[in-house]
Amino acid sequence: MVNSFYDLKASPRNTSLSTAEGASEADTTVESASLEDDKHQVEELSQMSAEEVLEKVEQLKSMAFALGESEAHEMTRGKSLDVFGLKNKK
Repeated sequence: MVNSFYDLKASPRNTSLSTAEGASEADTTVESASLEDDKHQVEELSQMSAEEVLEKVEQLKSMAFALGESEAHEMTRGKSLDVFGLKNKK
């Protein structure tokens, strides 16, 4: 059932790797693992009830917010430490 919805051979990421010049075997292996993860996630979501999917969406929103907060903190820290070297350039 999931295979009809999520066809790995028709995946844009899969075709871009096969046509990319110089794509290494390691890149192909990583891409294949990523596609398997995607397939597993789609399968998992297809078996959830509507309430469970909504709960999962809320969890993802919460994680995205926390990641944004962390990123903002690190950017502020980087500016304070002059990681980007902006204080010396005028």
